[in-house]
Amino acid sequence: MNSNSGNYSRRRFISSCMACGACMALAPVTLGSASFTSADNKKKIRVVYSLHGEVQDRPDWPNKGFDFRPGMEHFNSVLKKEFPTFTFIPTLATGKEDAGKILSLDKIRTAILSSR
Repeated sequence: MNSNSGNYSRRRFISSCMACGACMALAPVTLGSASFTSADNKKKIRVVYSLHGEVQDRPDWPNKGFDFRPGMEHFNSVLKKEFPTFTFIPTLATGKEDAGKILSLDKIRTAILSSR
């Protein structure tokens, strides 16, 4: 970090990443791509948390025993409040393979809904 960048903590970095992720999640929806809709016609957006678990059960960043639930609940509530016309589906993926399966299933569902 150079001296002109100011104070940029990990917390601020992660907050920026979450905000960026929310915008990226909305980009396909705002561009009119196929998406899921619920019974009340809200577009659905899946939020994938890639973690070992909601509470770290092994040594990893940030540390063993770290509880991600408050942060995830806060993020989910902010999304729900700021984007009331969407339904957010929080999902936990325990690794790259698990995340890939979740995304593949979503692609299949999108393809089925698009063909109707």
